[in-house]
Amino acid sequence: SISSGGTVTGDLTVEGDFVVEGGGSLSVDAAITGEVSITNNTTDPGLFIDQDANGIALKLDSESTSVNVIDITSPTTTTANILSITNANALTTGTIAYFHSDSSTTNTRNLVFIGNDNTAATGATCLKIQQDANMNAIEIDTAATANAAIQVTAPETTNGNIFHVYNCNALTSGRIMYLHSNSADTTSRKLIDIVNDNV
Repeated sequence: SISSGGTVTGDLTVEGDFVVEGGGSLSVDAAITGEVSITNNTTDPGLFIDQDANGIALKLDSESTSVNVIDITSPTTTTANILSITNANALTTGTIAYFHSDSSTTNTRNLVFIGNDNTAATGATCLKIQQDANMNAIEIDTAATANAAIQVTAPETTNGNIFHVYNCNALTSGRIMYLHSNSADTTSRKLIDIVNDNV
C-alpha cells in the first residue's frame, strides 16, 4: 500500500478493487479501460471536474445503438433540479444547450420529448419559458411545406381554452395576434379556416 503519497512511473495494473479513501486525491493522466464506479456517501460532489484550459471538460464517445448514452435512473430528488445549469453569464453568441441531428431516416421520432405521465400531477407544467428581455420567447423556423409548424392533436379540454392568451393589459399600439401573408399564388385558399364539423 501507499500510505504517505508517491508516484508510479509506467504502467499500473490493478486486479480487483482499487479504493481511494480519506481526504487524499488521485491524479491520472492516462486512459482507463474498463468500468469505473464511484460510490459517494458524503454531501460533497461524487465527481468534480475543474477544467481550467479552453477545452472540453467531459467528452463521451459512445458506440451504443439501443441503450441510452447518459442514463439517470430513478433519482429521489424532490425540491431540487435533476439537471441544473446556472449562471451561464459569460455567454455572448453561445448557447446553454444545443441539440442537433442530421439523420435521413423517415422513422417517426421526437428529437426532444417532455412527458408528464401521471394524471394526478395537476400542478406540473411540462414546459415553462420566462423571457425577461425584449425579444421573442419562442421562434420557429420550419421548412415544412405540407405539415403544420405547430400542431395540437386531439386535446381533451372540455370547459377550458385550447389557446389562452390573457392579461395583455400593457398593450398600446400592439396586438394580441398578428397574422400576415404576402403570397402571390393565385390558388384559392383561406388564411383562417374555422370549422365546426358536428351537426
